[in-house]
Amino acid sequence: MSALERHYSVGDLAVLWQLSPDTVRNIFRDHPGVLKLDSPERLRKRGYCVLRIPESVAQKVHEQLRGNQRKKGASITLGKQILSDV
Repeated sequence: MSALERHYSVGDLAVLWQLSPDTVRNIFRDHPGVLKLDSPERLRKRGYCVLRIPESVAQKVHEQLRGNQRKKGASITLGKQILSDV
């Protein structure tokens, strides 16, 4: 992983992988190597978190998902969520 490698937003990967942004966010939320930029909640503003996913991390996760899909059939279980057609 390099600071100069491409970093994807959640929306970018959602479009590329044809998944909802919520699904992509759930996949990468606690994944090692993902940049997590937090803004704490303030008196009149809600807090939010921005994820930036390095290309190398996205490739590894995609390979893992595709490998699991081939072994287990049409769906992949990640925690509580089931992904289809990844």
